[in-house]
Amino acid sequence: MLAVALEDAAVPVQEFFNQAKAYHPHCVTLYLLPPLPEEIIGDERTLPPSDFALRRPCSREELRQVMAQAMEKQRLLEEVASLRGQNVTREPISGAVAPVAMPQGSELSLARIGQILRDFAKTFSTNFDLQNSLTLFLDAINAFLRPSRVSIMVRNPHSRTFEIRAHQGLVPQVAEQLRLREAEGLPLWLLTEARIIQRSEVENALHNPIFLEIHREMQALKSVASLPLMVSGKLVGILNLGDRVSGLPYSDNELDILFSLASNVAISIQDISLYHQVQSQKAFTEKILRYMSSGVLTIDAHETIRMCNHRAASILGKNWADVVHGDLRSLPSPLGDMFYETLQDGVSYDKHEVTITAAKVPLEVSTYQILDDQLNVSGSVMVFDDLTSQKQLYEERRRAHQFDYLNKVASRMAFEIKNPLVSIQMFIELLDERYHDAEFRNQFSRVVSQDIHTINVITEKLVSLASDIAYQFELGDVNDLLHALESTLNFERKPTLTDDSDDAVADLTGIRESSGIELACQEGLPVVRFDAEQLYKALMYIVTYLSQNTDSKKILVTSHYRHPKANTYTDGRILISLTGKNAKVDDEELEKLFDPFDAEHHTLVDIGPSVSQKIIEEHGGSLDFHLEKKGELTFEVTLPVGI
Repeated sequence: MLAVALEDAAVPVQEFFNQAKAYHPHCVTLYLLPPLPEEIIGDERTLPPSDFALRRPCSREELRQVMAQAMEKQRLLEEVASLRGQNVTREPISGAVAPVAMPQGSELSLARIGQILRDFAKTFSTNFDLQNSLTLFLDAINAFLRPSRVSIMVRNPHSRTFEIRAHQGLVPQVAEQLRLREAEGLPLWLLTEARIIQRSEVENALHNPIFLEIHREMQALKSVASLPLMVSGKLVGILNLGDRVSGLPYSDNELDILFSLASNVAISIQDISLYHQVQSQKAFTEKILRYMSSGVLTIDAHETIRMCNHRAASILGKNWADVVHGDLRSLPSPLGDMFYETLQDGVSYDKHEVTITAAKVPLEVSTYQILDDQLNVSGSVMVFDDLTSQKQLYEERRRAHQFDYLNKVASRMAFEIKNPLVSIQMFIELLDERYHDAEFRNQFSRVVSQDIHTINVITEKLVSLASDIAYQFELGDVNDLLHALESTLNFERKPTLTDDSDDAVADLTGIRESSGIELACQEGLPVVRFDAEQLYKALMYIVTYLSQNTDSKKILVTSHYRHPKANTYTDGRILISLTGKNAKVDDEELEKLFDPFDAEHHTLVDIGPSVSQKIIEEHGGSLDFHLEKKGELTFEVTLPVGI
């Protein structure tokens, strides 16, 4: 029986409670106090004795909890009265062993044990819902031990504190704000000792500062016993029990049973936490993959596609759902073949450029294997990017560069051709009136011939620089080319390298009459694959530049073989050096030497080194230079050995 009294009722509260107790000795009383006026801070009046009291206004949940506790106490009082009324002192049967007396509170029937196990079993069937699992766990404890207050704390891995995740009977504001540091007080003691701690044990050791802190924490939790929830030596939670509604203490058997059940609940808490961590990581990874600009595919050891992000499906022109769980062979060629080679043969591709056969889409593909803990192949990954936009951008840049280059060529060519045309035009205008002047005719012929030759040289250099050259490569000895160059510059007979080409004779404009070359060649050089006419021009342009920009009477030209390994011509190089002394250029001018349209160039004769570099690089070689402190300017030409 439950008696509920209101202060504003017609019958006085004390008299009402006395009548209820007289009518039913095991009646439980509940006193609903009126609201406290705002001007009154505390209620100092003497209240009538009652089992439970609750001040209005109160929430529905608070009323429900108080009612549940009152009903539990009433049921316990009736059970105790019933047990006391039974005759438990019967004589034992002759020859039988007398039953061992059980401690108080440990009498559990098989039906009660079965009900307890069923209640606790519900905790493990919550489908990874931690809050629901903890609530069912506390409900099972409430049905088993009937505590007035109970709470369970779970470790927060981010703040390294224990927080109340489920409770019954605690003030909500306190439960939300209470935090226990994992390396102090109650959590540290439970982790170290790994056993149940009771408040009576703590109160007997308050002279120790550690137990003083534990006592404050247990008082805040309204706990008379705290149980550690341990998994593999780690504290994952703390179970706190308040006083029983009946006022009776917890027996050792009850706490032992609860400790065993709590250990299994601890495993459930850890498993649920790990599950949510995995789910969180999975969602995070899926978000990364979804918004990646690259396509990502993964396959397992059975050649089944396990993952395909949306970018990969978009590049392949397929639906995401149609790709996942499909066979490797469903991928377009050559992606499937590359995936198979990586999985079976361990062939890894790093930014390998391929084109999808069907859609003609250029891709940059990288693949690698996935290994498990035993270093066995468990699958492979493919990452690829669509190069279509990059190709288009590169083509647009190339065209813009070519257009800009053409504009510069046309502008510079017009400027360089204008000067000789002015002199030619002037002589032509004076030719009629001064035709009979022999000196004028000789000067006219010499100047016009020189200007026409200059225009021809300018045109030839610009064509070589701006257009593709049709090379006619042949194997030969570069020393023969150097001897021909020596003959030309030492004013001997100009060699004709081809029977029907006047372009073989390089430009001698700007070379001082006193200049020549001093040749020092290494004999027995390996053959080189080169175009004699074009390489001759390249070397002549370098000699011309040295003659104009140094005060050297002789240009030193040497050749020798440079090889990476002794006694072998494999991957070797032929090195040709051209050196002039007393250079008239500084380092700043030389830095812009290979820029054909630099503003420092006064004439297009200065672009000779740029043309030489282009010709030599298209021979598979390189052209470099260095200026010594003593004024020596050296150009180095390297050419690969022919096969």
